Amino acid sequence: IELSEEMSEELDRKMHLVKKGQIATIIYFHRDEYVKITGMVARIDPTSRLLQIVNTKISFEDILDVSVREL
Repeated sequence: IELSEEMSEELDRKMHLVKKGQIATIIYFHRDEYVKITGMVARIDPTSRLLQIVNTKISFEDILDVSVREL
């Protein structure tokens, strides 16, 4: 799925809300399909553009949507 400019801006806004220790649900592209994962954010690295949910590392470029909630 190619994100429109509006969708891309909304995703960027949501990504800025993600903090380590939160529970997040991420929809991302992995091996020719979209996968939904929910878990605790173990790491977010803007420099290497990686988000880690428990033991799963996800490239920012593969993320379609993100939602977070506090513990």
